[in-house]
Amino acid sequence: MPIDRFKPHSAIRFGAFRLVRSPLALYRNGIRIDLPSQPLRLLVLLARRSGHIVTHDDIVSELWAGRTVSYSGSLHVAIRQIRSALGDDASNPDFIETVPREGYRFIATIHLRKRWPLALAGLATAAASLAAILAVASETPPTELDSGSENVRLAEYLLSQSEPDGYARSLAYFDAELAETPDSSRALIGAARASLLLQAYDQASERAQTLLDLNPQHAGALEVRGHVAMMRDRDLIMAFDDISRALDLNPELAFAHHSIAVLMLLRRQPERAVWHMNEARRLDPASTLVQADMGWIAYYAGEFDAAARHCEA
Repeated sequence: MPIDRFKPHSAIRFGAFRLVRSPLALYRNGIRIDLPSQPLRLLVLLARRSGHIVTHDDIVSELWAGRTVSYSGSLHVAIRQIRSALGDDASNPDFIETVPREGYRFIATIHLRKRWPLALAGLATAAASLAAILAVASETPPTELDSGSENVRLAEYLLSQSEPDGYARSLAYFDAELAETPDSSRALIGAARASLLLQAYDQASERAQTLLDLNPQHAGALEVRGHVAMMRDRDLIMAFDDISRALDLNPELAFAHHSIAVLMLLRRQPERAVWHMNEARRLDPASTLVQADMGWIAYYAGEFDAAARHCEA
């Protein structure tokens, strides 16, 4: 049997898909795909033995141990559900090849995502509230700023209060606006941020993706999607790509500098992490969160005196 390189708390990426083993889930471009547990477990089995035939007996032994399974029943249904989720064609597959009378083989190129270092994972977790103190108005066109509805104005005010109860109330107002105006970019980015702060990562990702479908160059939506990739999926490559694009589009986004500083630290580039945190502090000098996280960044970069100064401040 091939060595299982797909360990718990890791993930693999193939094409536009990301398969996370703990908790078990499949994502396409950051959006979670609704796939039942048994097909997900089968997909994990196939992916972890990528390039090798997984026989019918192997599948039954691992997924249906001690039970009788009809190959024309549960197994074939699970394979069809996986192919439907991946958009794969059995006659010309990109992901799962049928090996007649033997089993199946996962044929797509996979990329493993390893577990974060423990100490740095704690720092990245603290970054979950990066957007809390940043005004949505900083990325909203002036013409839209002048025409915000009462729902949006109330929602943005509550979002700026940096309180969990306020985030939930803010999201309710943003949702009310979206019920009337589904393509409001101001309400979509606000709802995405509120969801992010509530750690409702699926909802944050969906709202950000909806906004990107309307405007692929929306820097704020790219930053939210990247932040979800970092916090929910532990996919540092996608996170870095999205947040870097956000900064290319708008170099004045303090929260994007804040996010990418954490990623730079995880990439073992402490000098770049410190530079981006200084940019975040320049752009948002009143932020207590930026000041505090500047202390953590400096600490992990080995600048202990500076770390102490920032944390004391």
